[in-house]
Amino acid sequence: MSTINLDSPTLELFDREWERLAAPGAWFTGAERVEIARISRAARASEPLESAALSPAAVEAAGRVANDPGAITEAWVADLEQRGLDRKAYAELVGVTARLQAVDTLTFAAGHTMRALPDPIDGAPSNEVPDKLKLRRAWVPMTGPAPAADALSSVPAEQSAQLDVASTLYIPGANVADRSFRREIERVQMELVVCRTSLLNECFY
Repeated sequence: MSTINLDSPTLELFDREWERLAAPGAWFTGAERVEIARISRAARASEPLESAALSPAAVEAAGRVANDPGAITEAWVADLEQRGLDRKAYAELVGVTARLQAVDTLTFAAGHTMRALPDPIDGAPSNEVPDKLKLRRAWVPMTGPAPAADALSSVPAEQSAQLDVASTLYIPGANVADRSFRREIERVQMELVVCRTSLLNECFY
């Protein structure tokens, strides 16, 4: 398989994401966030999902978000909450797992070896809770009306990180409405790839 060089903005994004992954979040320590990433990779490789650092509910959530998102239902998310995984913590877990998937997929597609997971940074979770959270159709509390951009708004750092990844690898927020925006391919070609990928991944948004 030939190797494609990744540009500087992409590599800088990967560095930022690894720093975020290693640091304490709102509901998980740095060690727990790195463990979520490890479980996510194990799920994609069909390896056993076992962890002494995470609760069984968190291990199950990381595995399903990473490898079987089409099976996520409102009842399942509610069951996770009953088993101790707060929905805000679940939103953080989704953010960690989704961004790892973006980094790993692009790394693989470019013919490179996956990055080793970072060493965790010590510290306690912030337990930051934004004002005006409301449970909406995505089954997690949000501060916005429920489009994809607001799905992680119960954990502001995760929402910002997700927008950073989308802006760098897809389209900057300021250019979303610009049909003439292009990178190496035209906007219409970009959207064709997005739609096909979403269909294959059973993303019904």
